[in-house]
Amino acid sequence: MGKKEEKKVQATELKPIRSTHIHFKNNSEEIEFINYATSNQKTDDSALNRLRQELFFHKRSPRRK
Repeated sequence: MGKKEEKKVQATELKPIRSTHIHFKNNSEEIEFINYATSNQKTDDSALNRLRQELFFHKRSPRRK
């Protein structure tokens, strides 16, 4: 308790997350993108389906002490 607390210095400076700007050719592309981004429909891809199944059945390993 009598020791001075040392401040940890990060090796790299943290940078803020920049916002993403999307430009569309026309209004229909914008509407199509918004509908895709906000839909609940899953992407139908064999690799993604296999990944979803593996994550569903994954069991965590017991924690080591």
